[in-house]
Amino acid sequence: MNRSFRIELRRSNALPLVAAVLAVMVLSDFLLGERNSWDGNWMKLAAGGRSSLLVMVVFAVGAGAMQAGLDYRRGVVELFASTPRPRRSRVLPVALALAIASVLAYLLTFAIASAWVAPYATYANPLAIAGVVGVGAVTMVTAVWLGLLAGHLLPSRLTPPIASVLALLLMAVASEGLGSLGNGAALSLLLPDLSPSVEGAATVPGRVSALQAVWLLAVGVSALAAFVSARRRFRVLAVLPAVLALVLVAPQLPHGQGYIAAYTIDPRAAELVCAAGTPRVCVTRVDAARLTQVTAPARAALTALARLPHSPTAVIEQPRIEASTVKPPPSDRGDTVWMDLTPYGVDRRGRMDPEDIKDLTVQLLANVGVSADRCLRTGGMSSADFAASEISTAWLLGHPPTPDSRLPAGSQEQTRTGWTALTSVPAAEQRKRVATMRKALLTCRGDVYTILTKGKAR
Repeated sequence: MNRSFRIELRRSNALPLVAAVLAVMVLSDFLLGERNSWDGNWMKLAAGGRSSLLVMVVFAVGAGAMQAGLDYRRGVVELFASTPRPRRSRVLPVALALAIASVLAYLLTFAIASAWVAPYATYANPLAIAGVVGVGAVTMVTAVWLGLLAGHLLPSRLTPPIASVLALLLMAVASEGLGSLGNGAALSLLLPDLSPSVEGAATVPGRVSALQAVWLLAVGVSALAAFVSARRRFRVLAVLPAVLALVLVAPQLPHGQGYIAAYTIDPRAAELVCAAGTPRVCVTRVDAARLTQVTAPARAALTALARLPHSPTAVIEQPRIEASTVKPPPSDRGDTVWMDLTPYGVDRRGRMDPEDIKDLTVQLLANVGVSADRCLRTGGMSSADFAASEISTAWLLGHPPTPDSRLPAGSQEQTRTGWTALTSVPAAEQRKRVATMRKALLTCRGDVYTILTKGKAR
């Protein structure tokens, strides 16, 4: 077996598969800038590798299909069939060689990419990362074995390209289709595509990775069993592992819509790391590289809010999964401004863009330092709410509001009108109105635009 394996490793598509996958993924990382999305974050790197399976699987399926058709193109199928040697002993070394090569290609791409994350990452969960990477490796094995089965059942020169295109369509289209099936079990997780979460503290629990691995491995085992079987009836029975795994795994998948259902907040990654001195400014452990950058703009925001009575005394990062899953901050005492760093990208060293740092103070002062998601309403923020936020932010900063094309239609005119109404009253009344607006947002009571412009809640 060892000798057969070594021979097949040299004569099969195993080594070309490794070279092709490595070349394409390295070019993708450098030319297309994929490495810029890792943010010095191990989980984002692992999930990014899973997202890249869309390309890798195409090569794996094509290599398997091409390998399976070699005997037919060489005209030796009948010769091998006439020998007493069982089919499985002839084809298993090929399947094993391709499987090891596919895993090697996937792990090498992860290892190479790790060189851009390891020096700057501030947190890692080895078990969760190993689970995400492991599912990717299992996917590559399954893809190769499905390619072998396709090439064996349809021994044509057109089979490899057609099988590759079908694999691409399945990964791209089926994932979107399954992800839109309501809020039941996240059936899109039956496919291995896993885009990185925008939240640095997000992780994929080991249970989710285990369920995906069991399902994908069962599909691979069914494909391999059908490939090595010499009789048709055994090929039909080979589908049983995949069917059984589907029945057992699908009901246990996390509930939600799309790939984001796989994520949850890692408690250790979300632990706070705080800057020295006061006022208190803290970020999550996974974003510790940003702490020195956000401290000054965060304290500038607290200084501006100090103009109001009972002003907040701390800025703390609030981890989340996605905008659609944000929960109200855990405190309504008004002593904390909750900071969201997910809109701000970072380079591979985990450093924010200087323009984003300048913008952070303004963002922290939006809605007078109160999270816009505290008072969750069906219709979301109205144009008047946006205008009130712009007016109060400008007042805290001590200058008129600047035009913002990102505001909803009508908000800019309301902003100008509201600013005139607020600044036309004495300074003490202005301060009272802004303080009342903050109280209204903390208690979710009152019309904030009316408070600023008329000094009353209704």
